[in-house]
Amino acid sequence: MVMAALVMTGCGDGLGTHSIDEEAAHDALKSRGVEIPSTFRFGQMYESQVFSGANSYLGRYDGPQTAFANSVQLSAANSSFPPLQPIKCTDPAVSGVEWGILGFSCTEQMQLLVSMNPPNREFPTDKVTLLLTSDGNRAHLFVNAEGH
Repeated sequence: MVMAALVMTGCGDGLGTHSIDEEAAHDALKSRGVEIPSTFRFGQMYESQVFSGANSYLGRYDGPQTAFANSVQLSAANSSFPPLQPIKCTDPAVSGVEWGILGFSCTEQMQLLVSMNPPNREFPTDKVTLLLTSDGNRAHLFVNAEGH
């Protein structure tokens, strides 16, 4: 669903997918209950606008390796989310989203932590996924805020 939305473009009507700036990303994520700790810097964010309902957002924030090691800071900033849990590249949180548009490529050596809010919903709408990654040199926080 996200990939289809990302390849669609609006025809002058404002609908479709487009990149948004840091301020718009901050406001959008705040409205979805996501707080990005100051250790992360804005990378890029895409907004998929819909005619009616909630828009979707897919983005990346970059940080130092210590941001991964101190993942408790991300959890504390987003206390309404379940605790971050380690996952593998085959987990649906990774394989079910088109993170590649943000420069993400999963490898076996990569460390991955994920938290989804709301957790464990069979047919989620408005689900937000926080995917924290480390390649050993840098940390990256990927955010997928699904709309409806």
